[in-house]
Formats: sequence, structure tokens, C-alpha cells
Amino acid sequence: MSKAPSYPASVSFSGGLGTASITLYDASATTTLTATQSSVTGTTSASFTVSPAGAASFTVANPGTETAGTSFGDALTALDAYDNTPRVTPAARPSSSPVRPPAPLR
Repeated sequence: MSKAPSYPASVSFSGGLGTASITLYDASATTTLTATQSSVTGTTSASFTVSPAGAASFTVANPGTETAGTSFGDALTALDAYDNTPRVTPAARPSSSPVRPPAPLR
């Protein structure tokens, strides 16, 4: 789920200086910014990196069929609220919820 950046509808200038509040969500690549207004174009900023937010959820891969009493590995991935992978992840304690077949009808 890639969320579009949030830009202001307009920026007011005072003494030639304007400040814009911009929110970026995609932490997958470096980014640059350019300001434009009709025929006036600004220079492009230097590249900068958008870092992921803190972990908000985990995804757990399906390990496939496993044998009772035998240990196995599985992939856990931490994600921030915008589906970026945080560089530092908290410790997670896996747990299981066995799926049981329905009871027979009587």
C-alpha cells in the first residue's frame, strides 16, 4: 500500500521566504523536491532519504506443512504503518493458534 505524498495546496511567501509542510510515506528510495508555479520553476533539492517509521505490524510467511515435534524456521517481517521495512525491529515472540477440525455431527 503505497500512500501518495501530502503537499500543501499553496504556500505563502513573506520577504521571499515560504515554508511548506510536506509528508512523505515511501521509504524505498532517495527523493528530491522541486517547487513550480505556472512558468516559475525552482531548482531541484539535493537527494535525501526518507527513513521508515517504527514497526507497526508483522507479516508471517506460511511455513507449509510441518511435522509435530519437529522444529522449523519461518520468516517474520516487521512493517511500519506505510508498508516500509524498519531498519531496527523490535524483538517478537511467535505464538501459534492451532486450527482444529470441526467436531463430528451427532
